[in-house]
Amino acid sequence: MKSKILSNILKMLTFPFLCAVGGPFLYTKKKEQAPLKFNKDGKFRILHLTDVHLVHELMEEEQPIEITKQQVADTLNLFEECIKRTKPDLVVFTGDNVSSNYELITYDYAAKTIRRIYNTIGKYNLPLAITFGNHDGERNTHKEFQMRIFMEYENFRGVYNEEEMYGCGNYSLPILSSDGKKTAFNLWMFDSNDYLDGIKGMPYDCVHKSQLDWYKRKSDKLKAENGGKPVYSFAFQHICVPEVHDAFLEVDEKTPGAMKCDDGKYHILPENATGELNESPSPPMVRYDGEFDAFKSQGDVVALFCGHDHVNDFIVEKDGIKLCQTICGGFMTYGWRRGGRLIEIDENNPKEFFTETICIEEREEVDI
Repeated sequence: MKSKILSNILKMLTFPFLCAVGGPFLYTKKKEQAPLKFNKDGKFRILHLTDVHLVHELMEEEQPIEITKQQVADTLNLFEECIKRTKPDLVVFTGDNVSSNYELITYDYAAKTIRRIYNTIGKYNLPLAITFGNHDGERNTHKEFQMRIFMEYENFRGVYNEEEMYGCGNYSLPILSSDGKKTAFNLWMFDSNDYLDGIKGMPYDCVHKSQLDWYKRKSDKLKAENGGKPVYSFAFQHICVPEVHDAFLEVDEKTPGAMKCDDGKYHILPENATGELNESPSPPMVRYDGEFDAFKSQGDVVALFCGHDHVNDFIVEKDGIKLCQTICGGFMTYGWRRGGRLIEIDENNPKEFFTETICIEEREEVDI
């Protein structure tokens, strides 16, 4: 409901402002987009980027924030280097796309920043999908407004919501078989929302029941269209699920490499995990509407890809579902390894997939 109300308000009230900042896209019909489709070799490649925390570099000259033009340039160059290395069929950003947590950020600067993102991806005419993070909607630069700016890009695949539900940017993207005859795979995009009651400083929110109800209905529909078999899928969102702690090994605090996590326990990665656990994951710990159980009951999601925790890039498995973290992709936030993640799906074996961290640069920790 919240998303629908804000969307309607924006349609009614923001036309003069959006035109002033470059908004003739408001009533411009896009060209028909080619469907996402497995290639002739049966492969489909996704570049996952997250936590880029971008700000337009002109903001530094007009407002006192701690960024440099070089950090902006490095972040945009990272996008391009990741694209060149991975040769993706789709680019997915999973939140904290814009550093809306700066006190003086405006709608104008948020719009300019988003255009820097999609113009960089647009150099390669790649399909783009996004979800939002906990920082995107701070300082009242509403996510619905940001989604509208992303929708300027001709090859953008996102929508406000597929139907009325909580949050903004809940939708699915089917990937057709190489012959184009059926949906061979599916991608779920979820808004993991921001803070309880929308108040910064409160515990992190979660994917809400209305979002999960939509997911179950759509998942059942895809299953029915697939002869009663689940359509294997990935889910993308900003904040991970609390079950990630259950996938770790609980250890004594004196164990080498032990990490004290948000569940109050000490953990290390299990032997079958890959990647690194360098900080405690920060999932919702107060309110939780059962997203992971929904994935299990539907039987379609084989992996969940998240960001939020900038220096983690582990993959752990719980109950047959891989929980995958990707390192941050921006230079205006904390972290020391920056890059993205390549994900490659094989049409002939869609339940299994190849993935690797694409580390573009390691540099000294940025203190922000």
